[in-house]
Amino acid sequence: MTVLAAVRRAPSARPEREAPPRAASVAGQELAARLRELGASTASPEDALDPMLHAILEATGAVAGALCLYDVAQQALRLAAEVGLTDAGCGQLRTITRGKADSWGMPLHSLLNRRCYLIENAAQNRFVPPLIAEADKVETVACLPLYNADQPLGSLILITRAPCVLGEREIHGVEAPLHEIALLIETMRQRALGPKGKPAAAPRVPRIGLASEGSVATPPPPGVPAADTARLAAELARAERERDRLAAELETLRHETHGNAETYAAALADLERLRTQVIEAEAAAARERAARAEVERRFADSVATGRQELLRAHEALDTAECARAAAVAETVRLRAALVL
Repeated sequence: MTVLAAVRRAPSARPEREAPPRAASVAGQELAARLRELGASTASPEDALDPMLHAILEATGAVAGALCLYDVAQQALRLAAEVGLTDAGCGQLRTITRGKADSWGMPLHSLLNRRCYLIENAAQNRFVPPLIAEADKVETVACLPLYNADQPLGSLILITRAPCVLGEREIHGVEAPLHEIALLIETMRQRALGPKGKPAAAPRVPRIGLASEGSVATPPPPGVPAADTARLAAELARAERERDRLAAELETLRHETHGNAETYAAALADLERLRTQVIEAEAAAARERAARAEVERRFADSVATGRQELLRAHEALDTAECARAAAVAETVRLRAALVL
């Protein structure tokens, strides 16, 4: 049973900084044993989902989390258990389908791509919606796919608040506990199918892992020979395998298209950010030019004023010199008069 296939780090939206404290080291086998006990002590597998989620949050140091189950018929994830999410956060995870605007598609992408998505600096990541109160303090968001062999079962979402951060070591530490959750979900799936492979009464959580509509063979009409029945069954099996192959190819094509769309959206966002920076730089340059022109104008005014003051000073000096010369001449005249 494959639970964790790979760890993929989502791109960070801010520069590298000093590494925050790591989350508590997870004792995987001990936590797996505890989850087995929880599964065995409840009246039904559905009743064990919530206490299992609480146990995982306690062991990893996460402040919030959610468990979503996969509905194969609808190709959607549906919220089955949550801890610490706001109403808006629950709304983002209540029903996740491709292309749904009011849901967060990252857990579904993680499940269908069979990769763990580990999003650091999640509060600054434009692809992560607010899921908890104080969303600006969210440090790490992890989306962990749950599989039974090649059968997708669900997704576990873990959220830590700063300064606690989840890393690859902590993610691999919960591999054994997630195996126990996958076993529990597989039990729920088998109960939903019933003892003879026919759908049973709907469980208290969304049906998961059911085959697509029309995949269960119907009995042949009366009077059809056994050989024809075997031939029809073989043809039906081949048709179902071809249908599954085409569905897988279509799914791959959709993932690739969605990935290109995300890349294009990210490129547009980067282009918009650069355009904003250019506009801000041009505005700053214009302000600098205006300030420099004002300084030059004031300097020119000061020079002109200084020149005028200097001219007036020269004129005053000339006037004073003329007055002094007149006074000297008058003094000479008076002395000459006294001598006579």
